[in-house]
Amino acid sequence: MKKTAGPPSQEQPLTRDQALRAQIAERIRWARQEKRLTLDELAQRVGFANYKPAWLIESGRMPLPPEKIAALEEALDFPRFSLFWAECRCRLLRMGFDVDAALEQMEAGPEPAGAAQKPAPPDPAETEPATSIPTI
Repeated sequence: MKKTAGPPSQEQPLTRDQALRAQIAERIRWARQEKRLTLDELAQRVGFANYKPAWLIESGRMPLPPEKIAALEEALDFPRFSLFWAECRCRLLRMGFDVDAALEQMEAGPEPAGAAQKPAPPDPAETEPATSIPTI
C-alpha cells in the first residue's frame, strides 16, 4: 500500500452564507425537477443563452443574477420576491451583516421609555486633568 503525502482532506464547515446559498440551490433544483424541466428549458425560460448559468445556480456555485430573479421565480412558480429576499439575505451574510440579529431587533421594536440605558461615556475633558505645555 502506497502512502500519500500530506494530511487527510478535511471538509471545512459551511459558513452561514454558503449554507443559505446551498438551500436556495436545492429549492431551485427541486422546483425544476417537480415541473419536469430540463436545465436547457429552464435556461430558455429565464433568458440565459445556454444551460450553464442555470446549472451553476442549481449547484450553488453562482449567485442569482439580480436581473434574472423575477424570471426564475416565474418559471418555477415561486412566490414573488421569495428568491429576491433569499439572495439579498445571502449577500448580506457574505458581507458580514448579521441579518437574523437585525431582524430580531427590528421585530422587538424600540425599548420602552423606562428601560435601563447605558450611561454615556465620561467626557475626557472633565475627567482628565489639563496639562500645561512646557515653556522652553
